[in-house]
Amino acid sequence: MINIGLIFLNSALMTLSLVISIIVLNNRNINNLKLLKIGTQASAVLLSVAFLWLIYSFYLSDFSLLLVYNNSHTLKPTLYKITGTWGNHEGSFLMFIFMLAYINYRITVNKLFIKSDILYYTLLFNNIILLLVVIYSRFTSNPFEMIWPVPPNGAGLNPLLQDIGLALHPPILYTGYVCMSVVFSSSLAALWLQKMPPEWVSFTKKWALLGLAFLTCGIGMGSWWAYRELGWGGFWFWDPVENSSLFPWLSAIAFVHALLVVEKRGTLKCWTLFLGILTFSLSLTGFFLVRSGVLSSVHSFASDPLRGLFILLIMVIVVGFALFLFSLRSRHFLSKASYRLVSREGAIMINNLVLVVLCATVFMGVIYPILLETFTGQHVSVGAPYFNTLVNPIACALLVLAAAAPSVMWKQEAFSQVIAREQKSIIVAVLAFSFMTTLTHAKHVLASFAVASSVWLLCSLIRMANMHLQKYRASSNKPLARFFPPRILGMLLAHAGLALLVLSIAICSIYEKDAEGQLALGEHLELAGYTVTLKNVTEGMAKNYLYERGEFAVSSEGSHYASLYPERRVYPVEKDTTTESALHYGVFADVYAVIGEPMRDGKHAVKLFYRPMVSWIWLSCCLIALGLLCSLYGHATVKTLKKK
Repeated sequence: MINIGLIFLNSALMTLSLVISIIVLNNRNINNLKLLKIGTQASAVLLSVAFLWLIYSFYLSDFSLLLVYNNSHTLKPTLYKITGTWGNHEGSFLMFIFMLAYINYRITVNKLFIKSDILYYTLLFNNIILLLVVIYSRFTSNPFEMIWPVPPNGAGLNPLLQDIGLALHPPILYTGYVCMSVVFSSSLAALWLQKMPPEWVSFTKKWALLGLAFLTCGIGMGSWWAYRELGWGGFWFWDPVENSSLFPWLSAIAFVHALLVVEKRGTLKCWTLFLGILTFSLSLTGFFLVRSGVLSSVHSFASDPLRGLFILLIMVIVVGFALFLFSLRSRHFLSKASYRLVSREGAIMINNLVLVVLCATVFMGVIYPILLETFTGQHVSVGAPYFNTLVNPIACALLVLAAAAPSVMWKQEAFSQVIAREQKSIIVAVLAFSFMTTLTHAKHVLASFAVASSVWLLCSLIRMANMHLQKYRASSNKPLARFFPPRILGMLLAHAGLALLVLSIAICSIYEKDAEGQLALGEHLELAGYTVTLKNVTEGMAKNYLYERGEFAVSSEGSHYASLYPERRVYPVEKDTTTESALHYGVFADVYAVIGEPMRDGKHAVKLFYRPMVSWIWLSCCLIALGLLCSLYGHATVKTLKKK
């Protein structure tokens, strides 16, 4: 049987190798420009066909491919047949390669590609990264490995991955990662050419904003999946693999803010380039942690040591070269221009330092146990107490900076003027802190401070929005969009999303309630003012699993509030048993039920969770992403308005 997918993968590998070899051996000229463009587009087509062929193989249940056999079954719903393509190590890595190839193709169709040295070298460096990961996929993680004789059916897919959340989470998160590869390569291009022209800022900013938007949505989607699917009532477990997605997210936030200073004032160029390198380097670190087998997690892929060593080698080559180039060329971007601490650029620099400290805190919590076990053999676990103790105060400080920074003027401003401008917001924040500490009897001081910080930021944003609105009302015959351009609107939405994110997490941590017990039919549990009664238990069969379904009636003050139908599922093909939680999503609180195995006396183990404001966490992530996308299209909108 002809292995079509492998043919296209090999063809892409040969194309990339040939094109990069020729270009590296020659200086930049018009022939190399054309060759790089044609080679990039050809490899993008070949890798796209390879990935689509793998999806088609999963759709057809082609069990001649070992990957399809290990991760699919004819009884699976069509949606999960297709998403099973990236529910494993080999398939998800090919998806990453496909996305990286498509991003490279997008660079070739940029109007500035022929004219710009920056885009040329950005594409060259990104193609080298693509070549390395294609080599890795082909020789250590071949998704097109075949088996003979062809088995009649497959082994199925991990039941935890048969969920819409996990169907969407990897593609969204990986899109964020590959966008950050462009930021990385453009930073290398600037260092290589020893210049940072205006088109570098414009080009890099677009990819950074897009990547950060996708990272935000991807992390939020993964958290939503964990909340719904794992059945423990939480949305963030401080799992090492979860945390590894925070590394590039925090670094990317710092990069986007530093880029503002480069754009407006022409300073912090060296620091911005370092952050551009750091962000994708942390993405590669996350890849290594997930796929090397050094971490045990529900998110990680089982992998042999050879794969881990190969990823580590790629990291050493890519990151090592980037840091070496930075050490040689960074002095060309050092600025003699000074700035005051009380200024917009000063506030952004402090914001950057806090973000880097926050990133380093999370990074050490993940990497320290690994290093300790590697060098001493001691096994330690760094869990929620460490992160809650250190991360939460830093996050609150970040909110305070986010509230103050946008209102500070560029270059220089008196501190008294900043305080006067923020006076009302500070008073409201102090009142909020006093109210929360009184209401909670000072048992949740840190969470109360988080609420106060969020309130301060929201009040500052309302003040800024009102200021722009007043300018609009005072004008005549001018469009509202002139006073709320996408850049301003994006900033307001993204910062409002951040405030709501911290606020909802703080409220949830203060008022969350749990209840568990063993219930017979007709018995009930009390939960946060709700009465949850087990009405019935039924058994049945779906397409690819057997289920035992509980029916719970939730009432409040004698009135029916909601019905919940949690399940305990048995997957015969995978020989696995899972629990499927049932949720009632409320505007201000969720009620969440999980049913366990029946006891000998006929009762069922039941867990109930009350989670206030938790749905606002997902809304906040969407709001942040929306703000970033507004900012992404800001320049185009401003140009259109100016023409009018």
